Amino acid sequence: MNEQRARDRRTTIAVGLLLIGVGIVFLVGRQLNLDLAGAGWPLIIVAAGVVLFVLAFSVGGRGGSGFAVPAGIVTMTGIVLSVQNATGLWETWAYAWALVAPGGVGIGLLVYGLLVGER
Repeated sequence: MNEQRARDRRTTIAVGLLLIGVGIVFLVGRQLNLDLAGAGWPLIIVAAGVVLFVLAFSVGGRGGSGFAVPAGIVTMTGIVLSVQNATGLWETWAYAWALVAPGGVGIGLLVYGLLVGER
């Protein structure tokens, strides 16, 4: 019973963080007068990363952390592509890759560890 309660709590936190993230995206888009409808195609990649995060939480344990790494990479790739598509600054990929490979791995493991309660 206690394990079920912990899983429900993690799910609630994950949904809350997802809603906060979506809200931040819309707030930034609104403040910068970005056309979010035109920038919609990279959000499919972000959604795929979120699906991988959900899969990581459903597997749990060490296997879940294995799914959290590609989830972080895919999500970060979608975020970078969203920013580049919205601003037209495709040249930034020359240095933005550092956000994807090492940054995405670290963020994926950090988010997974925080929500699951593992170090």
